[in-house]
Amino acid sequence: MKVALIFLFIVSFQLAANSTKAQDAVIELQNSQITVGQLINEIEKQTDYLVVYSNRELDTSRKINLKHKSDKVSNYLRQALHDTDMGY
Repeated sequence: MKVALIFLFIVSFQLAANSTKAQDAVIELQNSQITVGQLINEIEKQTDYLVVYSNRELDTSRKINLKHKSDKVSNYLRQALHDTDMGY
């Protein structure tokens, strides 16, 4: 019983650690000037992430200028959403 509890305890901490690194994935873009929709497509294509959003709240045709062609998903999302009320 104690071994099972210790194992469960270790596994739960490991899962928590993995979930905090979820947006540390790095993706590469062909252009630094793209639309929000193109960015979302690239995130989904290059990672195992599924990006869920409302078309009424997010303008996917809005053009953005990203600082780097290769960066973390979290940095790209921060840049893409910084002028909006959206979060991730």
